[in-house]
Amino acid sequence: MMGDPWTLDPEMKVLRDEFVTSFVERRRVLKGILEKLKNRGGEASQELPKELMAEYKMMVHRLAGVARTYGFDQLGEIAENLDDRLDTGIGSVADWINEGEKLARALNSAA
Repeated sequence: MMGDPWTLDPEMKVLRDEFVTSFVERRRVLKGILEKLKNRGGEASQELPKELMAEYKMMVHRLAGVARTYGFDQLGEIAENLDDRLDTGIGSVADWINEGEKLARALNSAA
């Protein structure tokens, strides 16, 4: 009988637990980025600081890359959608902030 590998294999459980523990810090970083974006007002995406956008994209991309691996499908889907939007530039800065807040709520719920 097959079971959940995240609970059956002690080594995998440790990895998953470490990932879950990282949610608090990831959410803190994400909220900080979103606050900085909000403080920029209604600037167009090309006017945003490159470093801020690079930090946002990298944070979201990393989360999108591992969430499903650890069994967090909904979190992974939200992160992947935002990652695609940020990568392609689809949407406004306000959209990216709203999607980021959705991701922050998903991190909070998954923790």
